Amino acid sequence: MTAQEKFEARLKELGLEVEYESTGEMAGKVLDDGTIVIFVHYAWEPHDPYSEFRYPPFEELWKDEDFRQACKKEFYGQTNDYEFEAKLAYWLDIHEGMNGCPLFPADLYWLTDKKGKSFENSWFNFEDDLAAEEIIKNLVAEHSVA
Repeated sequence: MTAQEKFEARLKELGLEVEYESTGEMAGKVLDDGTIVIFVHYAWEPHDPYSEFRYPPFEELWKDEDFRQACKKEFYGQTNDYEFEAKLAYWLDIHEGMNGCPLFPADLYWLTDKKGKSFENSWFNFEDDLAAEEIIKNLVAEHSVA
């Protein structure tokens, strides 16, 4: 399988293919356990990798002051959606627990702390499977070194 095929299969598995197709760059979802997953590939960039990012649940992220400050910096005064900004302000500053974060999962991709560190737990790029010839060539190279 190619990296693209793996990426598309994962989008389909999570029901995100329509969201990804509508943006041509990313899609995200909160999984059943609260973990947030974001898939990123810029379709107009031929060499852009097919990537999957994993983030902690919104409630865990909220506990991080750097995360709350990054949200304020990224979103306050940057949109014309005053209702969204009001809901975000309420969630960030008043936060009466489990009142629901108004951010979309994909919004997390743009957030960084003061040092430029992002908030994901992990990420990886989907890779093409090796062709049979490449596997054999690698095996021969490994065993001829001895």
